[in-house]
Amino acid sequence: MTQPIGEKAAVEASDYTMSYVCRAMVERNRDGEDGAQPGLSPETLERVVAAVFRKSRESGFATVRLEELAREANLSATLLDKAVGGKCGLMTMMLHEVAEAIVAVLGRPPEAIGRDPVAHLGWFMTTHLALSEAMGDWFVFIFMEARSLPAPQRAMAVEIEEATDIYLAEILDAGRAAGCLRPDDPELMPLLIKPLLRDWYLKRAKYHRRGITPDRYAREVKRMVMAACGAASGAP
Repeated sequence: MTQPIGEKAAVEASDYTMSYVCRAMVERNRDGEDGAQPGLSPETLERVVAAVFRKSRESGFATVRLEELAREANLSATLLDKAVGGKCGLMTMMLHEVAEAIVAVLGRPPEAIGRDPVAHLGWFMTTHLALSEAMGDWFVFIFMEARSLPAPQRAMAVEIEEATDIYLAEILDAGRAAGCLRPDDPELMPLLIKPLLRDWYLKRAKYHRRGITPDRYAREVKRMVMAACGAASGAP
């Protein structure tokens, strides 16, 4: 996993707008971390990434040509290729930013919350849903495209997917050790929680059509999970 960049020491899930993430990509690129050449402004990169998401929904990223992305962003294909290192380079840059967001947001709970496994579990679920609300297109893109990625990028996508499973397992282990969380199957529980969190960003349209807000969804998911984990009634 990568580490947060820039001057801001603490970030919130809501910080991860398209503008924020693309600016981070440009900063990381400028430092040479991803091996690409500098040259794109954050605003131009936003157009490129928006085109990636749109084309991916239409036909899948594997079928998209760099020339198409360049045309949608009003760039020459040569400039785009040089700036991002081709399609694989662009995908690597995007994967790095999602990994960074997970570490920066989900891996760093407030100190007081991190000391209380029950509060930590509730915070993690709420914060994961908030991050997926802010970065829904990024999360959907990685989930839908992971199988068709080249091996190095596929491995990165798997690492991103497993990171949240690991965080959840660690929280549950701490809760069991403290005697405040008692899931019947500790090994399986993180894998059961994850689809509940994922369903929000994969099926946002369904929930929005029914008027279900992120807060309402988060409350119900927390209620179900806390009950399944044997947390005290009224736990945060």
